[in-house]
Amino acid sequence: MITNNKDKNQLSPEQQLEIIMRVTKFADETDDWINNADTGGTLRKQMREELLNKLTLGKPLMVYLGVDPTSTSLHVGHFVPIQKLSKLQKMGHHIIFLIGDYTATIGDPSGQAGERKRFTHKEVSDLAKNYTKLAFKVLDPEKTEIRLNSEWLADCNFSDIIELACIFSSEADYCKKRFLG
Repeated sequence: MITNNKDKNQLSPEQQLEIIMRVTKFADETDDWINNADTGGTLRKQMREELLNKLTLGKPLMVYLGVDPTSTSLHVGHFVPIQKLSKLQKMGHHIIFLIGDYTATIGDPSGQAGERKRFTHKEVSDLAKNYTKLAFKVLDPEKTEIRLNSEWLADCNFSDIIELACIFSSEADYCKKRFLG
């Protein structure tokens, strides 16, 4: 909680960084991360440094949250990052609420135990409207950019998809080797 009377978008870069980094956990941190929140792992140090450099420039950050509309409403796990986005928005940063309309229609199983139900474009569109309506209970609709991942994914051909898959596969292998030994 901000305890001074300064307008949030007039906070110093250090004050903004403290708010942004509060209650975050990075992939390379242990389960005992809360006791080491100030020191943390390599990713935390790198992120702190990069964010402070960007905040010092005085330009708004561009931050997004991507959600695939696959149920009738957002769940509690969505609201933690949405609340963080709201804080960033109040500090004057540019917020993008990214609707995974394309990935929802193809049944993207990322991070899922099994195949996810495939939706029609109409079903996804209806679910996306509800997601947006719920997000706007926390985010300012006048200051939130809504984007759809179909804007770029729908035009991909098979070669593009294979190239993307290779990038993500290579990144996953790199991270696994780097952080898990």
